[in-house]
Amino acid sequence: MKRSRLSDIQGLGPKRVKDLLAHFRSIDAIQMASPEAIAGAPGMGPALAQQVWTYFHPSDDPLNPDEVEVQDQDQPQDQKVAV
Repeated sequence: MKRSRLSDIQGLGPKRVKDLLAHFRSIDAIQMASPEAIAGAPGMGPALAQQVWTYFHPSDDPLNPDEVEVQDQDQPQDQKVAV
């Protein structure tokens, strides 16, 4: 099997990569899937599904504390502040 971008995700070994690709048929379909849909694939649980989803959507991850927007009276409203 050829190397896939999925191989870069910690916790996804060759069998899980193969199972995910068999379930979704393409990396694009995995990328567009919700964490819940990914968790429904064989061999996947909620935590690993969230990790896969976050790999494709790093700036959309609500659990990523480095990307939290904080509105401060002293700063322009469009500026992001790491907390």
